[in-house]
Amino acid sequence: MRQSQPGPIRVTDQQYRLLDANGDYFFWCGDTAWNLFASLDLDEARRFLTLRAQQGFNVIQAVGYFEHDCRKRPAHMGQWAMHDQDPAKPNDAYFDHVEKVMNIADSVGLHIAFVPTWGHLVSPMWAGGDPLFTAEKARIYGEYVGKRFGGRKNLIWVNGGDRPVNSVAELEIWRNLAQGIRSTESIRHLMTFHTCGFRCSSEFVHDEPWLDMNMQQSGHGRLLDRVDQRIANTLSLTPAKPVLDGEICYEDHPVSFRAANGRFGAWDVRVAAYRCVFSGGCGVTYGASAIWQFFSDRYPVIMGSVPSMDWKQSMYLPGAAQMGYLRQLMERFADKSLHPCGSIYNQSDYDGEAACTLRDGTIGEPNALCMLAYLPVVSHLYQFDLSQMGRDEICATFFDPRTGKTEPAGVYQRGKQVQLKAMPHHGRDWVLIFEVL
Repeated sequence: MRQSQPGPIRVTDQQYRLLDANGDYFFWCGDTAWNLFASLDLDEARRFLTLRAQQGFNVIQAVGYFEHDCRKRPAHMGQWAMHDQDPAKPNDAYFDHVEKVMNIADSVGLHIAFVPTWGHLVSPMWAGGDPLFTAEKARIYGEYVGKRFGGRKNLIWVNGGDRPVNSVAELEIWRNLAQGIRSTESIRHLMTFHTCGFRCSSEFVHDEPWLDMNMQQSGHGRLLDRVDQRIANTLSLTPAKPVLDGEICYEDHPVSFRAANGRFGAWDVRVAAYRCVFSGGCGVTYGASAIWQFFSDRYPVIMGSVPSMDWKQSMYLPGAAQMGYLRQLMERFADKSLHPCGSIYNQSDYDGEAACTLRDGTIGEPNALCMLAYLPVVSHLYQFDLSQMGRDEICATFFDPRTGKTEPAGVYQRGKQVQLKAMPHHGRDWVLIFEVL
């Protein structure tokens, strides 16, 4: 995998992809570690971050004022995140620890997508309690974290925190937090906004000047969420801004927060991730039920997201390594400026079988040199529309999203109804790569 140049991530001139500090393609391969700073000591953080870097992740999403109970308990090192339950009075000792964890991440090549506060301190909703932030306190806290971390090279800002924007007053809080950060950071960093399940930041803050990139959350309430449709809708907006899914269904998480419904497995995770990327997302963020909260016997489980194992075991769930294979695939085609083109897979309309396709060249024109189709379910009965390919002879390759390995799929002639000579005999989902000869 590519080693990103240290430095802030930025948006391309085309407004739908990301670049690193050296101007090279940056595929956001994120992991959800919301309570990283609050729940792990430095040795545990080093163990976690080192493994995630080895697995292929390059972004870790984590929260300053952490999930649900930051005003009810101190962080693991015994320090409260804020003084007197006042978000305008951040505790320097706690943020010293945050900075040390960020340094560890930097040492292994990881960017921290830093969420200054979880949204329950602005809009409690299902978390209960009273809001703590005002617009004035948001600006003060934004200025603090902007000054404290705004010179880091491995930083991305994530405003919001699992909440919609319910009112003009709440929008003013989020706006002041962003403006406070912008006023004191010494390097201008990429900034996005994390909202609640089945929603996208574009619904609330798309036109805000501080927002560089949109983020949606497909969440954990339904199987086979059509993340691709929301990605496409967001990419159609003006001004154009890149978008990704910052919280796909967590591996090992109970569906709709009820264990009786079953748990999201590696296939569910892959479908969400590939649909996001193959519909034009500039990356995707993985998550595991035990990892985001760092579940162990140290802390009680949060809400109904009861994992079947602790966080140390969950680091090795299959979906984690499989995100690295997705990153490898996208970096292989980094120079092609791939963009979505619907589906070339002539399949049924069932959500579980809906495919997504990327291609280079001009949409609608038969000049593509490569096309990549993600198939959540493959069948010998389905055909492919290869009329957009730029030459008559086309080489097909299967890419296995479980292993990252490839195998030949034959050579074909360009046409609207091309049936493959053979399909894989194992695995439920595959990527088909078509390249001209």
